[in-house]
Order: sequence, then structure tokens, then C-alpha cells
Amino acid sequence: MVGRQRFGEVCGRTGGPVASILAGIRLDGLVWDAGGAIGLPGVIEVQRGEVVAVVAAGDAGTVLADVLVGLVPPAGGTVRLVPPATGTAGIADRGRPDPRLVTLIPAGGALLPQRTVAQNITFGDRATMGPQARENRVVELAQLFRVAGVLRLHPHRLSPAQRLGVAAARALGSEPRAVVLEDRAGQPDCATVVAALASHDVAVIVITDSAARAALLTDHVVHARPTPPAGPAPRAEPAAVGPAPRAEPAASEPGGVGGGRDVDLA
Repeated sequence: MVGRQRFGEVCGRTGGPVASILAGIRLDGLVWDAGGAIGLPGVIEVQRGEVVAVVAAGDAGTVLADVLVGLVPPAGGTVRLVPPATGTAGIADRGRPDPRLVTLIPAGGALLPQRTVAQNITFGDRATMGPQARENRVVELAQLFRVAGVLRLHPHRLSPAQRLGVAAARALGSEPRAVVLEDRAGQPDCATVVAALASHDVAVIVITDSAARAALLTDHVVHARPTPPAGPAPRAEPAAVGPAPRAEPAASEPGGVGGGRDVDLA
């Protein structure tokens, strides 16, 4: 189990010194559209080195993954890096993070079939380094996820668990602040991969369709729920505006017709 103590300190509040030092990703009142409004409760702040599992089946989980990595805007609430990354104010203002800093490990890995394992791992790597340093980096990532022996193979020759490991190595190689991992029925067990990611100082959000699998990954399990769509604020009824009431004329003084004058009773 990962991240029990620190997650408990920040979940449901607005953050504090611990969040600022450790950094991570923050979901605040998040709502997304998956054929209906789906949402997560309150504020969820996942710090680097922590794991949170979100139980969201079918389209709800697929759309949530796209929202978390910044590909789709949320229907409500925000997804933000904590603290904000420099140079990403425009994206943050739209309620979603920089996609370059939150990476996705899709169900099945989504490896490029025409590339070798080593080439898949370096795909999308933004680090500036020489050929030897890059090769060393690939070996290091491959060893971490137990795929060092298959670097020259193509994805069709790998087992499902190996494909997951290669996808995780590729995600970590881009030096993200947070990783979103899709865990679906029929996919290999991701517990080892999740633990390796968390040990390398990234915030990890696992989206799964199984509450039982979620409970094996972390103590911090959140369930996505249908959420009533937020309607427009009720319009205040304008106060009735009409002509001012007319004052009744005072009674005329005796001795003449109309000898008196009107008195304004307003």
C-alpha cells in the first residue's frame, strides 16, 4: 500500500506546506461528461510518491483518463499540478494540466508495433542527452520494469505483462509529474508497475473498473459517481416598478370652490 499518511493529511482540504513541498496533482470538484455527468467527491490531492485508485468503469473511466492528461476539458472543476508548472498558465486557466507533464499508460500499453522495445521507450522522451547517455537511460528504465532482456524485440513478441512494463518505462522516461494508468479487466496485474512508478517520485492515479483490484493497489480508493449537472444560478426577480401613487387632494377650505391646495402625502 502506498501513500496512506500523506494522502490523509491533504485530501478534502485546500492544501498546505506538505503539498507545496512534495508537489503532485490536484483534482478539485472534478466533473466530466461520459454520456452523462460523472464526478469525484471534493478535493483529491495526490502527491508525488503516492497512489490513488479511481473506480470508474467503461466510458466513464476512458473519458476520465483523457481529462486527467489534459486532452479533454472537464465539464466542471479543475485538474491542476501542485505547485503549478512554469509556462503552463494558459492551460491551467482552462482547468486542465499541461499534457507534457501528466502521462498516460493506456490499457494494453498502446505500443508502436513497428518500433522495438528500446525505440518505444525513447518515444516522446524530451530529455536532451547524447547517444550513450540515452542508451544508458533506456537500460535503466528497462531494468526497473523488468524488460531489459527484450529491448530488441517488437511488441507482438511480448507478453501482456511485458507490454505494460514497456509502456510504464516510456511514461517515466518523459519525466512527468504524474502518471495516469488504465487498469481494465483482462489486463495483467499492475501492482509491481504502480509501486515502481511511485518509488520514482511521481504521483500515480490508477483508473480501474474493479473495486477489488483497486483495494489491492492502495488504501486510497475513490469511486466515480453520477453527478447532477450544475444548472444556471436562479435569476433574481426584479422588483416591481410602477408609477408613484397619486396623493389624494386635501378637502377644499370653506368659502370657495377649489379654494384649498393639494397636499403631497408621499
